[in-house]
Amino acid sequence: MAVNEIDLYGEGNTYEEAVNDLIDSIQEYLAIYVKQIELISKAETREKNLYLLKLLRCNNDREEIRKALGLQ
Repeated sequence: MAVNEIDLYGEGNTYEEAVNDLIDSIQEYLAIYVKQIELISKAETREKNLYLLKLLRCNNDREEIRKALGLQ
């Protein structure tokens, strides 16, 4: 399972495992993004930064991230 807009993916033996792995990857990336926002935001495209900001608004809530990704 992949989110092409932010170049992240999740793997698993089932759909749910892949979704959970993807959300784990997103949460890990967002933690790094927040710590180094000045550097990373300059290196990423405008579209990717906007998508990441959308995910940041989920406040690390797994269900909100699922909704933001359209994976309900």
